[in-house]
Amino acid sequence: MIDYDKFLGPDPTPPGWDINELLDVDVGTCDAVDSLQLARAVTEVQSMLEAVRLRAIEQFARQRPEDAAAGVPDTLACELKVSVPKAGSDLALAHALIHRLPETLGALAKGRLDPARAAQIERATTVLSLEKAHEVETRIFPRVLERTPRQLYDTVRWAVLKVDPDGADERCRSRKAERRTAVAHREDGMSWFHAFLPSHDVLAMAQRIDSIAREVAGPDEPRTRKQLRADVLRDLVLGKNASTVTTNVYVTMNASTLLGLDNLPGELRGYGPLPAQRLRELAFDLKAVWSGVLVDDQGYAKKLAARRYRPSRQLKELANLRNRYCSYTACNRTAEKCDFEHRIPHNKDGTTDEHIRDPFCRRHHRFAQSPFWHVTKNQHGEILWTSDLGRTYTNTPEPITDPATPEPPPPH
Repeated sequence: MIDYDKFLGPDPTPPGWDINELLDVDVGTCDAVDSLQLARAVTEVQSMLEAVRLRAIEQFARQRPEDAAAGVPDTLACELKVSVPKAGSDLALAHALIHRLPETLGALAKGRLDPARAAQIERATTVLSLEKAHEVETRIFPRVLERTPRQLYDTVRWAVLKVDPDGADERCRSRKAERRTAVAHREDGMSWFHAFLPSHDVLAMAQRIDSIAREVAGPDEPRTRKQLRADVLRDLVLGKNASTVTTNVYVTMNASTLLGLDNLPGELRGYGPLPAQRLRELAFDLKAVWSGVLVDDQGYAKKLAARRYRPSRQLKELANLRNRYCSYTACNRTAEKCDFEHRIPHNKDGTTDEHIRDPFCRRHHRFAQSPFWHVTKNQHGEILWTSDLGRTYTNTPEPITDPATPEPPPPH
C-alpha cells in the first residue's frame, strides 16, 4: 500500500515523489480510511500539479516575443484544448499568483490549498494594490488553509474590507448603480428572471418569499417548496398576493462603527462582510431595530441585550449570531434556516443553554444523532465532528465582530 505520509499533512513531500505510486493503487483493495486518505492525497497532488501548470503558462507567456503577446491565450487554447476565454483567465490567474500572491501560490504548490480556493483569493484581491494584496495574505494565512470555500470567501472579504475600507465604500456605491433585471429564455416554454440588486434587498425578498410560501403551504398542498417559492414570486410581482408577512434582515457591526467613530466592516447575515458606510445606510435608512450583543475580547457573542423577544427566541438569536451557519464543518446553510436543537438530545440529558445549543440544518442534525458521528464542543467554542472512521473535523465559529488590532507603541 502507498505511503500516504509523503503526500498528506502540513508539509507534503516536495516534488521528487513518483506519481505512479498513486496511479498504481488498487482502489478496490482500500478500506474506508485508506479510500479517504487516497482521495485527499490525490487532491493535494492535483493542487501541486496545478501550481506547476500555472507556472508553465506564465513562463510560456514570458518567452513569447512582445509582438506575439496578444496571441498567447489563443495558442494556449489550441494546446490545452480549452476555449480562448478559459486560457485567458488561466493566464491572468497565473500572473496574479506569481507576481501578487506568493503566499497563495506557495500554499497551492504544497497541496495545502486547492485551485478553486486559490482562485477565490485572487478574485477577491484583484481590486487591491500590490501592497494591500500582500497585507491581505498576511492577515489570512495560515488560518485560511483549513477553511471551507464559503468560510474562506468570508475570511478574505473581511480582510479586504479591513485593509481597504475607503475603496470598499466606493466599490459598493459603483456596484449599486449597476442594478438591473434580465431575462434568459430556456427550452420547453420556460425562462429565467434575474435581478441584480443590493444584497440586503435580495435577502429581504428571499425571506419574504420563503415566509409566504410557508404560510401558503398546507397538508394537502401538491406543490413542492421550490414550486411554491416560484409561484409566490410571480404573484407578488403581478400583484396577486397581498400577504402581510414581515421579514427581517440581520446586520452585525461594532457600536463604534454604527456611530461613525470608525470604519470597521460588519456583516450582513446570509451574505457576509460589508463596508462600514453600507452598514450605516442599512441601520438608518431602513429604520432598523437594533439589539445590543455583549462580545468577548476576541469578538465572540456572549449575551444578547433584553428587548422585545421572549427568552427562548433570545437564546436562538444568540446561537445564530454566534455560529452564523450550520454547525457541520462543511455546511453553508445559514443559521436562521437551521434546526435550533439540542446538540445533546433532550432525552439523553441535554439541557437548554447557549453552551450546548447550536444551529444544525435538518440533514446534519440527523448526522449528529446517528451512530456514525460523535459531536463535542471544546472550551474555545469549536465543534468537533468525529466520524466512525476516527477522523475528526473542526468547525471553528468566526467572531461576530473584528476587533481592531492594537496600534504598535511609538518608537522611543
